[in-house]
Amino acid sequence: MTFLYFSPVPWASYPQRPHYFARHFLKRGGSRVVWVDPYPTRLPTFRDLRRIAVGPQARFECPDGLTVVSLRAVPIEPLGIGRWLNRTVLWNILARRLRPLVGGDAVVLGVGRPSCLALAALTALRPAHSFYDAMDDYPEFYHGISKASAQAHEREIVRSVDVVLTSCGALWTKFASRDDRRVMVHNAFEMSALPPLPIARNADIVFGYVGCIGAWFDWSIVLRLAESFRDAALHIVGPCFSPPPHDLPLNVRLFPACLMERAVEHLRSFSVGLIPFSRSPLTDAVDPVKYYGYRGMGLPVLSTAFGEMARRGIADGTFLMDQGADPVEAASSALDYRADVAAIARFRLEHAWDRRFEDAGVFDRALA
Repeated sequence: MTFLYFSPVPWASYPQRPHYFARHFLKRGGSRVVWVDPYPTRLPTFRDLRRIAVGPQARFECPDGLTVVSLRAVPIEPLGIGRWLNRTVLWNILARRLRPLVGGDAVVLGVGRPSCLALAALTALRPAHSFYDAMDDYPEFYHGISKASAQAHEREIVRSVDVVLTSCGALWTKFASRDDRRVMVHNAFEMSALPPLPIARNADIVFGYVGCIGAWFDWSIVLRLAESFRDAALHIVGPCFSPPPHDLPLNVRLFPACLMERAVEHLRSFSVGLIPFSRSPLTDAVDPVKYYGYRGMGLPVLSTAFGEMARRGIADGTFLMDQGADPVEAASSALDYRADVAAIARFRLEHAWDRRFEDAGVFDRALA
């Protein structure tokens, strides 16, 4: 059995849900993963120059049995000529590369992002099993004709696959038309990368964030926290695509993107894990992976009420801030929070990636 996966992220990027999907398939006994790196499915913008400058943040170790396929494509898929080119020319190029890789194996086909190429594969290969993994509400990343194109491709893919996997409640609702063909698969974390319990804490107060700093990152909340807690430090770690609106206060520090080992060292220094995202149609459909990393370290989480975070509360170690309101009460409650070591250990067991995929039975039908 071969898993052909149209990934939403390049293999040469920091480890995310798609990387753990591929690894889990091989652990379950699949013979091969053919990972197709994403190609441009929207019209280019000036922001893309910034992303090129930042480049890949890390490399996930490539396991035996996994082959990465990259394809060159002109970024005009939302246009009629672009769709035709990618359905015909790009698919023919990929098909030639797939023949020696797949051979006579049955194929599990996973789609991680709507595209013409994924649609062509679903039609041409007639896979033994297929799924669409709605990790995010992908059309909401785009605008205008690019968004309309992504929405149309997504609708066709959802109608074509056997199962739709959803990462949060908003996406579960979005794909209600699939009824019993939906499976909830929340995000998780690579718990084996975390230090053993118990974890010693620094005496200094540090509100910390690890992750991508995009348009959804609410700098105004960070600045209000910095003003309200002048004796505390705020550490913001990750690739910065949405810089702060002006010079930062002295107690706010920016750190570059880093490998997992260094990220864990940052987590060790935190008193509170911070998720300051603005509310939007995009973030309404987000279950942030960093939540699971913070809680796996036993950290309280200080978050805005967006997406899956809005469903969490103090019982989940989560303290919610209202956007535009004074964050002091929620932040002070988070600082007073203390996690039980046994509860942290249970959390790690229940929210590791392999456990998440096993519980959801993601590949049960394919590998039965």
